Amino acid sequence: MSLFAFPAKERLKNKKHISLLFKSGHTLAAFPVLGIYRFNDAQNVHFDPDFPLKVAFSVPKKHFKKAVTRNLIKRRMKEAWRLNKKQYTEFLEKSNLTVQIIIIYIGKEPLTYKSIEKSIKKLLRKLPKHHPKN
Repeated sequence: MSLFAFPAKERLKNKKHISLLFKSGHTLAAFPVLGIYRFNDAQNVHFDPDFPLKVAFSVPKKHFKKAVTRNLIKRRMKEAWRLNKKQYTEFLEKSNLTVQIIIIYIGKEPLTYKSIEKSIKKLLRKLPKHHPKN
C-alpha cells in the first residue's frame, strides 16, 4: 500500500473508542488544531497491526454553521495529515505502539491549506515526545 494513502482502516470510527478518547485522552495544541490522543500497547488492543494509527477529524458546528465550510476545513486537515504522517507511522511501528487521535479545528475562521499543514506538522513533531516510553 502507498505510504501516502489514507485507507478506511486508518480512520477512527468506533463510537466507543471515540468516547473513551474524549474521557481519558491527552491534548496537544498547535493552533488552529487541537489533538486529543491516546497511546496503547500493540499487544493489548485489538487493532490491525498494519495500521498502528487511527485518526478522526472534527470541525465544530458552533463556529462554522455551513457544512460546505466545515467540509472544506476537514478536507484540508485530511490532506495535510495524509502527506505528513509517514515519519510518525514509522516511529510507531518501531516502538510497537498504537495511537488514536482526534484532530479538532479550533480556529474561528477557515485558514489556508499551508497554515493548516504547518500546524499538523507541528502536532506530529510534538506527539513522539509525549509517548509513554520516552
